[in-house]
Amino acid sequence: MTLYATGVQNAELTRLKISDVDSQRMVIHVQGGKGRQGRDLMLSPILLDELRAHWRRLQKKSSIWLFPGNRWHNGDQPIDTKTPRHACQYAARARASR
Repeated sequence: MTLYATGVQNAELTRLKISDVDSQRMVIHVQGGKGRQGRDLMLSPILLDELRAHWRRLQKKSSIWLFPGNRWHNGDQPIDTKTPRHACQYAARARASR
């Protein structure tokens, strides 16, 4: 949902930090994107609610990463860049089989 709603690239998504989400200004700050420049992206209220729900579902909260890595999503590193790609492929296959 974050990929679609913001238009971030896969690698940018995996490196989003908790501090990059500014719910007061309703923006997500992407650091080090194309050309190594940061930019602010609009944050919809629906996406903000979904990100908050995602955060509540995490067993162990990361102190840095919005999408923490490892099998149980509680690691000290961000998720691998393959993870969002595989999730999108899985969702597409599930949608096609309906």
